Amino acid sequence: MTGKNLDFLDSKQNYPRNNVVFLHCVMHQDALSKSALNMKPMLDAVVKLVNAIRSRGLTHRQFRDFLQFVQSEYCDVLYYTKVKWLSAGCVFERVWQLKDDIVSFFHEKQCSAE
Repeated sequence: MTGKNLDFLDSKQNYPRNNVVFLHCVMHQDALSKSALNMKPMLDAVVKLVNAIRSRGLTHRQFRDFLQFVQSEYCDVLYYTKVKWLSAGCVFERVWQLKDDIVSFFHEKQCSAE
């Protein structure tokens, strides 16, 4: 259905008491979000933070022990891989939920090193 007055979306949106929500298809949503948001700097910062914790075995073990000590809801920080680009959202969420614990861990680690 095409045309000025025959469009399906227009006919449903102009109907009174309409509870229908219209969304773009997944490809269009992806394109719109990529054009609106530049996530690369934020992703780079989060990946750098996660790598600082996970790349060194001792630091990673200390971080897991620290999370157990403070009785955190999570026992570890997720690892980001470019192969599974869908993991970026999960990594962002986990880092955000652990932000206070991560700051405390690095503050404690810095104080103990001095």
